[in-house]
Amino acid sequence: MNYTEKIKQFQNEYVPSHDTYSQTFYHYTKLSTLNEILKKRELWFTDIEFQNDTAEFRHGLNLAKQVFVDVKASMNLSDFAKDIANSYEKEINNMGKNFRIFTFSLTRNQDSLANWSRYARSNQGVSIGFDISQIGLAEGKPTASFVPYQVIYDNSAQVKAFEKLFKLSLDHIQKNQGLTKEEIRIIGSLAIAMATYLCSFFKNEHFQDENELRFIKSIDVRESNEVQFRFQNETMIPYIICKLDNEKIRSANLIKELILAHGAKMNRAAIDIFGKKYGLDPNIIHDSKVSYRAEYGG
Repeated sequence: MNYTEKIKQFQNEYVPSHDTYSQTFYHYTKLSTLNEILKKRELWFTDIEFQNDTAEFRHGLNLAKQVFVDVKASMNLSDFAKDIANSYEKEINNMGKNFRIFTFSLTRNQDSLANWSRYARSNQGVSIGFDISQIGLAEGKPTASFVPYQVIYDNSAQVKAFEKLFKLSLDHIQKNQGLTKEEIRIIGSLAIAMATYLCSFFKNEHFQDENELRFIKSIDVRESNEVQFRFQNETMIPYIICKLDNEKIRSANLIKELILAHGAKMNRAAIDIFGKKYGLDPNIIHDSKVSYRAEYGG
């Protein structure tokens, strides 16, 4: 098995099973964002370093660096493999600098107080139930960019993932002493890209109640024309647009449920009209059952 096949096999361990694609997953946001999604037929992927878990991605990068050092020291590498490992270590120290990671987050939580509070302005937002198989059709074909990765919250599981990746990579080099410079470069690039992807769906255990999945896209910093900017409280937030251009994607198939926060009920008449405009079944629109007394102590 060549290295590319090994990396693909490793990546597949984090790809959800087929039955996941038949489930509904939820995105908590503002009503205005729901309007933009259907009006413009697009989703916004936000720069991972401008989300609520800004420090998490950096933590993942630092963890990867430390685990690589530990794995390298634990293996009885030949001089050939050791020299290559040392060169990879320098590249790993620059992980995350050559390209930016953008994500679109969903959750298994249909109607959750924690998610309302953090992502949907609690009393005014909407929980959009997506058919993720429809999101996967966005670019017309299944690609690595459109795999929904389950977020990993357990620190020991994060360490083990990095250990397995780096051992796999260094072991391949150890067993193939006649690798060309180009082959060595490709192995390093694939390993570091995969490690960066892992960082993109690692999160602190304190957020475990969010039950999050993420679609992930990356952009080379030298080719930043795709990047757009929006403002929130005078903070400039980079994002990229995922166009839902595939003719197979229909609003009625894309959105399986809409749950309105308590404060959004005043918009119910308008939302019913909105739903008809975009061909949504009125029976999929519901009011949140979460009690906000729990949040405010009322």
